[in-house]
Amino acid sequence: MKFIKRFNLWMLIIFLVVSPLCQSPIHVFAETLSEQTNILKIHKNEKEQAVVSLPQVRPGQEVTIKTNTVMDIVALEQEQSILKLTNDEENHSISFIYQGTAPFQLYFDVDQVQEQEIIVEQNQETITYQLQLDESFTETSTSELTSSETEDTNQSSSETSSTVETSETIGSSEPEKNSENQSSTSNSTESSSTSTTTEQARKPETRSGDLVSEIAADRDAGWKVQLDKQTTLATSLSSGSQISYGFATEEDLFLTNIFLTNENGQRVDYRNESNSSNGRGIRFYSFEKAGEYTPVEKVAMSAVSVKENQIRAYGEFTLDHNLIYSYKVVVRVTLSSNSETGDIQKQIEIKRVDKPLLGDPQPMNVGFSEVVDTKLNGKDSGDVAYIGNGRGLSIANDPYQVMFKVGETSNVGTNPDKWGAAKGTYLDLSIGIHWWYRYAEPGDFFKSRSIIGGEVHGLEEKNGQPGEIVDYYSDAAVAMMWNKQKVKPQEKRTMSYTIHLDEINNPKINLQSDIPASLLEGKIFENISGTVESELSSTVDMLYAIDDEPYTKFEEIENGDQSGKQKWSIDKIDLSAYKTGKHTLTFLAQDSNGNLSEKVTRTFRIVSKDTKYVFDSTVTNTNGLLSKVHPGDRLHYEIYLENRGKNIYFRWENEFSKYLTLDEASLHIENKRDPKPDVQIQGNKMIYNGAMALNEVITFSFDAIVKDESLGVKLASIVNKASFYEKGSTTKPLVKSEISIANEGTVTNFPKPYLEGQLLNKDIKEEDELLFEGKIGNSTLAKDVDSGAWKQVQYVFPEEEGLVLKEIQILDKNNQPLPDSQVECGIVSETDGQQVKQNYRRMAIARFKKDILPQEEYHIRVKATAAKDSSKLSEPIIVHTSAFGIDKTEESVELEKEIKLPKVQPKEMLTIAEVTGELNFGEWTIKREKQKRYAEDLSITIQDTRSGNNSWSLQVSSEIKNESGDTLPLFFEEGNQKQSLEAGVIISHKGMKELKFGEKSEQKIYAELSPNMTKGHYQGTVSWNLMDVP
Repeated sequence: MKFIKRFNLWMLIIFLVVSPLCQSPIHVFAETLSEQTNILKIHKNEKEQAVVSLPQVRPGQEVTIKTNTVMDIVALEQEQSILKLTNDEENHSISFIYQGTAPFQLYFDVDQVQEQEIIVEQNQETITYQLQLDESFTETSTSELTSSETEDTNQSSSETSSTVETSETIGSSEPEKNSENQSSTSNSTESSSTSTTTEQARKPETRSGDLVSEIAADRDAGWKVQLDKQTTLATSLSSGSQISYGFATEEDLFLTNIFLTNENGQRVDYRNESNSSNGRGIRFYSFEKAGEYTPVEKVAMSAVSVKENQIRAYGEFTLDHNLIYSYKVVVRVTLSSNSETGDIQKQIEIKRVDKPLLGDPQPMNVGFSEVVDTKLNGKDSGDVAYIGNGRGLSIANDPYQVMFKVGETSNVGTNPDKWGAAKGTYLDLSIGIHWWYRYAEPGDFFKSRSIIGGEVHGLEEKNGQPGEIVDYYSDAAVAMMWNKQKVKPQEKRTMSYTIHLDEINNPKINLQSDIPASLLEGKIFENISGTVESELSSTVDMLYAIDDEPYTKFEEIENGDQSGKQKWSIDKIDLSAYKTGKHTLTFLAQDSNGNLSEKVTRTFRIVSKDTKYVFDSTVTNTNGLLSKVHPGDRLHYEIYLENRGKNIYFRWENEFSKYLTLDEASLHIENKRDPKPDVQIQGNKMIYNGAMALNEVITFSFDAIVKDESLGVKLASIVNKASFYEKGSTTKPLVKSEISIANEGTVTNFPKPYLEGQLLNKDIKEEDELLFEGKIGNSTLAKDVDSGAWKQVQYVFPEEEGLVLKEIQILDKNNQPLPDSQVECGIVSETDGQQVKQNYRRMAIARFKKDILPQEEYHIRVKATAAKDSSKLSEPIIVHTSAFGIDKTEESVELEKEIKLPKVQPKEMLTIAEVTGELNFGEWTIKREKQKRYAEDLSITIQDTRSGNNSWSLQVSSEIKNESGDTLPLFFEEGNQKQSLEAGVIISHKGMKELKFGEKSEQKIYAELSPNMTKGHYQGTVSWNLMDVP
């Protein structure tokens, strides 16, 4: 049977200017465009819609599509990635702007669709597609639909099939549909219906009478059941973005979808996009004993309904209590939006529906937990911070932020009892050489403080300050827990939390009052004021803190004019509890959504009455902690001098440690009397002469780099000495300040790991053998101390979709495999008999038994094969490799390397691989005789990797006209044969072939100019259509 596959259509645009005899010459030229088109198949999706993918539709540009049959405008209107959609009365022509990332899908009326040509116009280009119907339009199968609804009559009642009345879909369909979504049954009294699909008829859904009753009760309360279970609702945000919410898959109603669409049409998710397997982005658990958690998996959505700004899914599951008894539960998961804040509330309501025979001999006392594997705007890693005041956690990935609010007043009584943050994935070494990369479970977030067990806790009791960082996680995840609670038969329990996903829009705070540099003991701060701006909140809390103490709320600002500045003030701040010395005053604003302003910090000192000069020094490690200083770290010194004695001429001397190198460019002196201070640098000493009046302040600051030879030196011995002399005195300073890096510890050699990786294959075809190579090493200084070693290193190469991992090796500098005594390598397989848990992912892992010492490097080699079916891979594969370990002090050392692969191509492929050159006919002048001019240097390469001795045909056609509709004839010439390209020419060959068209080639293309041609601009296309028919 002959058939046409998808192949490339190349277009050449030709422009021609013709003028009469003896006037301006004719200009003829052409450009080769790298546009492609295909002969495409229309298929029926699982919703019985006729659909075709048009990959050439480019996002962000207006496109017009013209067809011979009716397009499904209703389906197109529900796509959020389609903007400014217009159509004609017959629905044969549409115009719109596409903002999606997946290939555009065009829908037809399934009853009227037929094989046809369609025209796509975009960016002043016109492409014609030939559409064909695939096998789904010729094969039929019959499925039985039943509509009986029965209720349970006892605890072990049988379940019957039922259907629910449906209404017109509210909201819009999610842009990217899961290819495994099933279609819903329609409300019908017929006992059977015909389905045109190649798959087996879907079995009728079974719903218990209890579940049917819940759905029916909601319907009576105004909820409308949706035919499309992937319906999403959307709310516009004041930031200009849109928040959408719904359910990700019919297989698990706990997998909710909440995503942002910004003003550019970009989709922003906050969680791991996986909706299947053990690594799905949201996982729900139950427990009857702390520490023993059972996944509640694959609770299928039986129905979805909508009411105003709420969308709800229904399901049911059982919880095994013991070998004898199980609890039966009906569950409703509801998402609702707050129109003012854009927050999305997730509410989980369970109803116990099992019917004990006598009383309730086995009370249901169960707790629940939900784990969210975050991935904000494509980024797994990040800092997790407290919102503050017990309100939950936030994660930012500029310019976006997600908040998990667990203390909202609107959720009183249903908020989580506990909440926490942790890594989303762990390497489980508990079962020897079979290392499993497992996903986080509640026990990773909630731990007992007692060695003998007992109640578990998360972060809820710490009451972290607003903006305080919990920790940095390479794969951040958060979890909520609701404590055990007794639920009697027919009773309900409700659990909820709130998600805020939007662009970062923090309040802005301004301090207008001067904070004195020093105060005498017993004084207070008085009448401090400023302004605050918040564009998206109705109220703003003003907070202050001194040193590391908790924030104190001193005012709540009513933000009536959200576009302007609001004034704030505080009458006094009592300082009686603070000792003499340096202190820090911090102001912070937090709006009602939980967004925080930048901190406004002022340093002040409390001094005694007899203090004449306030002189002190501070040092910070810009690369980390002062207790963990390494060679190459940058130390920042600040020295403060306040004159409370008399007007004075002075000399400042500063001697820094021999283990430091001064960064001279960083040296800065703030002295209003001396805008260009002259500092003398002599070895490791700095000298500055100046003057200052009574009550004036001068600050000195500089950076110094820790030298390599400082390794092993005690931190207490690395001292900066600053002295303040009256001019003319050289013996006794008026005041001096000495500061060491730290009181304990030494300079250690921190490991500096690196990780590289690449695919050696230039391109990939189905089932190709693939070879990845990389390097892993430690570039830190090689010294006699072992503190620079990278310890307990694990290298992980995950098996991404489209890959099948075969082998991993770690090689030395001579490319010889390291022995088992130094490294263990293996491929983790989910079918391995050693598997003891269910929440694992397949990957290649290498565990080093030896430390990676300074200046050591090893080679990584991973072998894999490409997927058998490239049609399932819509995007190129990206492998996220990682390596992690610790240093001598057990400080975590992690890094990641992303390897991007070319897109997997079909193993057997026929395509136009390349078009080079252009049609350029030069300049012509009309003469009395006919003229012809050949195209030069035009070639087309046909790539044919099909097995067997197959033929192919290249169809060439053209239509070149001027503004008046006059045609420029183009001809194809081979030997003595001459054919018009306007009618079309077919060139047939076999295998790989490069076709050249020129005056000296076997095949030629030329333009013919007649004496009677009119002047004007001639333009049009030459189309190359490749087919696998002889």
